[in-house]
Amino acid sequence: MERGDLIEVTIEKAVAGGDGLARAADGRIIMVSGGIPGERVVAKVTKAKRDLAFADVTDVLLASADRVEPPCPHVAAGCGGCDWQHIAPSAQARLKRDIVIDALARIARIADAPVAETIELESLAYRQRARFLVQSGHAAFRKARTNLPITVDSCAVLHPKLEQILTNTDWSASREGELAYGVNTNETLRVAPTANSPERTGTYHEIVAGHRFRVSARSFFQIRTDGAEEIVKLVRSALGDDIESLADLYSGVGLFSATIPAAQVVAVEGNPSAVADCRHNLADHPNFKVHRIAVERWRAKQTYQAVVADPSRVGLGQDGVESLLRCKAEKIALVSCDVAAMARDVAAICESGYRLVCSTPVDLFPMTSHIEVVSSLIRD
Repeated sequence: MERGDLIEVTIEKAVAGGDGLARAADGRIIMVSGGIPGERVVAKVTKAKRDLAFADVTDVLLASADRVEPPCPHVAAGCGGCDWQHIAPSAQARLKRDIVIDALARIARIADAPVAETIELESLAYRQRARFLVQSGHAAFRKARTNLPITVDSCAVLHPKLEQILTNTDWSASREGELAYGVNTNETLRVAPTANSPERTGTYHEIVAGHRFRVSARSFFQIRTDGAEEIVKLVRSALGDDIESLADLYSGVGLFSATIPAAQVVAVEGNPSAVADCRHNLADHPNFKVHRIAVERWRAKQTYQAVVADPSRVGLGQDGVESLLRCKAEKIALVSCDVAAMARDVAAICESGYRLVCSTPVDLFPMTSHIEVVSSLIRD
């Protein structure tokens, strides 16, 4: 098997990363992009190793009942922003739960893992933050698995307020840009660095769970408010409402520090912009402190009753897990945006005396294979 070969395979299941897993006649595992479990497809090999290959669907011989026509015309041109538009939204939610179960079984070695049904959200016109390229003055997204720009005149998943700005603005002075919108404040942030002004600056505000947040251009914030609300609910459910002390690791602008009721809160964050926002957003808390330091280098100086951790896509990693465990918390809420990283982190935490109570997928990014998962763990 070599790059460029056409192979006929059956998609067995969807796995972390969104590809379909299939097997070649020689037993080699094939990771197939564009397929749906149960389908028989022809796929073109893009990379081949001794025991693993990657391929893209070129023809569907036996289609799944879950296959639909992509709602966005730019998918046909190769736009890589939404890799699951060919799957019906209800099926996307089901498959994402299956992927979480598979990852916990395969990576964390937790058979019959307690995984809740995926929380489904509106699948179109939902995205309130977006970064884009500029091509000849027009907004563009990247072609799938490349850095090549594809100019767009619409975006099916972008909030209408931002879609109008994205497509009706002359971006000629910039090479890239970013937009953000607070649906509960009607505030918009436009970031378009130029040669004369290369910095990403500006702020906007949004209200989540009754709390008003300032968010700067260089600070992370969830891409949709309804999704942020659901995650806050899940974290509160995992930790409870009567918390003496809370450690908020990778706190960002303070989403959980501000919305999880605790008598004492310590937030740990390495991004200077997010730290400044966090201090602003928690200014009225009677017993709050933020540490500007990487979580991996932070050393807890006391025991905390509860911990919430919301790391980047790479997950906690060994150093992050060790920092978390030093808190000696009774309850942990882990917010993960990569399923494989989530399973590795859950495994490491459980090996240190904790038990997984439940993992709940949240379909924060419909039409894509990205999965947000909130895991609740308690000390045995």
